Amino acid sequence: MLDLDEAALALRGGSATPGGTLVLTAPVTFGRLHILPIVTALLRAHPALKVELTLIDRRVRLVDEGIDVAVRVGDLSDSVLHALKVADVRRILVASPAYLAAHGTPDSVTALHDHALIAFTELDRGQEWRFGQAGKPAIRIEPRLSVNTADAAIAAAVDGAGIARVFSYQATAAIASGRLVTLLDSAAPPAVPVHLVYQANRRASVNVRAFIDTARTRLAHFDDGFGEQRPVLAAP
Repeated sequence: MLDLDEAALALRGGSATPGGTLVLTAPVTFGRLHILPIVTALLRAHPALKVELTLIDRRVRLVDEGIDVAVRVGDLSDSVLHALKVADVRRILVASPAYLAAHGTPDSVTALHDHALIAFTELDRGQEWRFGQAGKPAIRIEPRLSVNTADAAIAAAVDGAGIARVFSYQATAAIASGRLVTLLDSAAPPAVPVHLVYQANRRASVNVRAFIDTARTRLAHFDDGFGEQRPVLAAP
């Protein structure tokens, strides 16, 4: 069922341009770094368009919360939704040089048991960290600190509270500045996808199509922060 904005656009036919309100959601850091620039570009290009962008590290239900397009990091479980893959990101372990100087650098996955661990609860919904390919090592974690945002996990790691596991793009700035270093890179699990997802009845939406087209252009060579730029887009 179309809302009032989309109904008005539908009456204008195939030549309609974006207008009314587009409702989006994305994880906090990915949204701030990569989705907000797409939104501001759309607003500059389409003066009649308004956007409501919610940045939250909780997975929301599109129907229940009136979302037109959601950015989701990780495997998809909503088979009824249309999805367009726009990137791959990696889970990485990070710690501050000061923490490692005081407590040593783990040389294996099992050595993590001897360290203070920081859990980002939206990434670590269970109490287990997996590594490498399927069937490779996993550890049951007992975090000393659990937080519900990546920014908090990174800030705690920078402050020397322990070893955090976050997505690669979330820690790029702290790694580049030397405030954090990565650990056990060779044991990193496989990359996880980033998708734009939307309901089937939004497929023909002028606003949704404009957002997806702009996102495809701007994320065509997404860089996960480790110099691995690669096109990952496919037709929706």
